[in-house]
Parts: sequence; C-alpha cells; structure tokens
Amino acid sequence: MAPYDLLLNSWKRYRPMDFRDEARFVDAIAPLVRQDFFKKRVLDAACGLGRNSFWTVRWGAREVVAFDQDPVLLEHANRLLKRFSNVTVVQGDLYEKEWDRSFQVVFAIDVLEHLPDAAAAIESLAKPLSPHGIFLIRVPQRERRGILGLLLGMFRLSDKRYFTEEDARALFPEETFAEVHTFPSNKNRRWTVIGLKK
Repeated sequence: MAPYDLLLNSWKRYRPMDFRDEARFVDAIAPLVRQDFFKKRVLDAACGLGRNSFWTVRWGAREVVAFDQDPVLLEHANRLLKRFSNVTVVQGDLYEKEWDRSFQVVFAIDVLEHLPDAAAAIESLAKPLSPHGIFLIRVPQRERRGILGLLLGMFRLSDKRYFTEEDARALFPEETFAEVHTFPSNKNRRWTVIGLKK
C-alpha cells in the first residue's frame, strides 16, 4: 500500500456509529431501498467495520454474512454485529473464498478501487449469487476524481483506481449478468453499478 493510502485509511480506525451512517449507506446503495434487503440472504464483501451489514440486518435481511480479510476490521465488525443472531462475520479473501450457501444480494461498496484485479473479484463474488440476484458495487468516477486524485495518480502516491462508466459496466460480464445499470452520484463522485444475475 502506498504511503498516502496509509495516511488516508481512517476507515480502519474505529469511530462510534451515528445518525449519518445510515444516510451514507442509503446514498451508497441508491437506487436500491430497504425493501430490496427485506427477508434476503445478503453478502457484504470487504465489510470493513461492519456498518453496512448493520443496516441491512436492521432493515430486515433474513441472513447477513459480513466478510473481510483484515483481522483488525473484523474485530470491530464482530463487536458491532454480535447482537444479531442472523449475522455471521467471516475472514476471507475476495478472490478465493468458497461459499456453502447462496445469496440474493451481494454488495461491495468502495472496495474494488483498491484491488489489483477488480474483474476477478466480481467473478468470484458472483458465484454464490443466486439466479436473478442483485450484485451492487460502488466505485469512484474517473471523470470527476478532482485535482487531488489526479496528482496522487501522477506521482504514484495512491494505488486507488478510478473508473469511467464503461470501465465500471465492463466489470459485469454478459455471460453472467442479464442486466447491468449504472447510476452516477454527483454528490460523492462515484458510480453505483447494479448487475442482475442470469
């Protein structure tokens, strides 16, 4: 990880939840809404501190699996999610994790831009997604990365990747997904991409 990424990894530091966390999650998953998670089996890929998993279970998901590779983040996620009997926190690799169950919703929010092979991660995460299931990602827009993002990329101070709309859509192969829809968020310069599995 580049030095600047280490400096910016504030998401690894625990901060108590507050009223803004639900609003952030709502923004990240739009146009999906609470009802899209109700009574569904949900996989939160690279769950971090577990906050997105928290909202899906509060919104009535039948089962939530939160997984991440980082043991420090999983410790925080376990602390937050242990009150829910229908949540499992698991350590695993995005590329290699094997699942013994299927999910109706899979999401990876603000994750793929940090991976060396985002397409391979999508391919791996699509395997446990049930037919007609929803796969949602959120990635930063290349078109609106701003001066700071441009400079960091030029001087290789950040490993973060930025996506055009076409780049983001191309992560969802036609042989796996029946439909792919992209939604720009002008507020935070990100693409939300939703794929519906065949």
